[in-house]
Amino acid sequence: MAKQEITSKQNEKLKELHWKIQQWKTQFQVIGDEILFLERLLNSSAFNSNTPNLFERLEDYKRKIEELKYDLKTIRNSISVHENSLGEMFDVPENNNNQYYYQAHNQLKSNLSDCIENFQILKSEIFNYTGTILIKHNP
Repeated sequence: MAKQEITSKQNEKLKELHWKIQQWKTQFQVIGDEILFLERLLNSSAFNSNTPNLFERLEDYKRKIEELKYDLKTIRNSISVHENSLGEMFDVPENNNNQYYYQAHNQLKSNLSDCIENFQILKSEIFNYTGTILIKHNP
């Protein structure tokens, strides 16, 4: 009976981790859409062309977005491997490898949080800059 209780608690913990991974994947989809919007904005001709250093600033933002996309891709790949490992754990009773998995989960969570925070900062920076140099259309 005690073994069933341990297995049940382990399954609940694993289900919770799986749910978290699904939330992360949803966050990636939203960020992907936002990045696409930012790239289109930066590549548009909606800015006053007489803005000092316009080209350099836009190119710098594009470079930062590419770096961020690389980081996100790396984390996304790690999450896929992590999710596959989670599936294997449902079939195995609690063991030392599970503790390693939980540590890896927390590290991924930390990496993702850092990446999302960096994205939010970059997004705000881009909006603050581009919002002031948009071409004004008079009706």
